[in-house]
Amino acid sequence: MVEYDCYKRTFQSVEYLAYPKCCRLGFQYEESEHRCIKSNRVMNLEGFTVFNISLSHCPLKTHAIVDYVDYDDNLRIDYGLVASLSNRNFQYGSYCLDETSNSTNLVRACQKYEDVCKTSFDDNKILCIRKCCPDGQSYKNGKKCVKTFNHGIQLKKNFFHTNEGDKFAIIQSHEGTKYPWKPEHLCEVDKIGNLKCVIRNETKAYNSLDAVYCTEARETKGVIQQMVFLYFNKDLNKPDMDFVVSSILLLISAFFLALTLITYLLTSKWMKLFEKANSCYCLITFVANVTISIVKFKPSHLWSYTSCVSLGYTNLQLFLRYLDDD
Repeated sequence: MVEYDCYKRTFQSVEYLAYPKCCRLGFQYEESEHRCIKSNRVMNLEGFTVFNISLSHCPLKTHAIVDYVDYDDNLRIDYGLVASLSNRNFQYGSYCLDETSNSTNLVRACQKYEDVCKTSFDDNKILCIRKCCPDGQSYKNGKKCVKTFNHGIQLKKNFFHTNEGDKFAIIQSHEGTKYPWKPEHLCEVDKIGNLKCVIRNETKAYNSLDAVYCTEARETKGVIQQMVFLYFNKDLNKPDMDFVVSSILLLISAFFLALTLITYLLTSKWMKLFEKANSCYCLITFVANVTISIVKFKPSHLWSYTSCVSLGYTNLQLFLRYLDDD
């Protein structure tokens, strides 16, 4: 590092320690939601220069970011900037340090997935959750990751099957096209971090390392919302080929029924009882064909209970009218 003396107008080399702080100056770490909050305390950083903020450089695919809180004040840092805590050593560049909201020391470390992430219900490792943006970043006014630091992770109860207060580590996710998760996608993350989805009556499972989901806070016009995204929305709702073919045939039939109805309407002055009854039958069949074809093309969850009952009641009344005319 080079220091410039404004009075003497000279440069000189200065030795320094680059303090790997997790949050910005004036902020401390809130471990339950993995975020930075405003701090009223002034940290004693004498001898350190704050250059490195967050662990966004932690490898995406093979590592997880784990929090270690120093409850017993056992944190030690040697001259080589190797941090030691609870019989664990963290090499410089693989960790950051900060204070928690409870004024205890904290080490956040970038560690290998297989060393820290839970893979079975019996091991003592930590639950690993996938984060969409790099560490210290979140979505703001869209799907662009920007540095925020103060937006953490709140686990959605209807997606993450975890207990309140469960600790978890973070896996940074790769870039890719993401689709907002919805309850009707029938996907959930269990207590060991595995993603399970029901796709066309078949259950597919992914471990936390390869899971095709991520969660992130998104701020839109000042409103912060915790979102969950999936990487394979099209596969979830892709209709089977026989459904597609039958839907196309129903739409073709509906087209000709519509032409028949138009013809009857244009010649309504000369319509007799048979033509009126036949036009009513064509209308019933047209509505039914269009409804069934749309339901087959689109996921059934798009149709609420009220809309289905309304369509069914309309078709029933038209059918009764047809029988009455007949």
